[in-house]
Amino acid sequence: MERALEPNPWHAWNLYWQGARGEAIGRMRQAIALYRGKPWQWAVQLGDWLAEAGDKEGALAAYRQALEWKPGDEGIAAKVKALEE
Repeated sequence: MERALEPNPWHAWNLYWQGARGEAIGRMRQAIALYRGKPWQWAVQLGDWLAEAGDKEGALAAYRQALEWKPGDEGIAAKVKALEE
């Protein structure tokens, strides 16, 4: 159990904050694809990273996926609306 709580330098968020943004985005996409549930929070994070990187279409796709998994979420809907304007 303790080992699971240790910091992992390959974790997508760690990669992102260490400046390896492209690799972090790729790992987040992979994590979302492999996860059996509906990781809407991860999709929102991916959308945020893509928006920051200037990939508007990718960000919109991630936000729309998050909204599909968590319908009616006003925060996600606001992110979609902001990028569509």
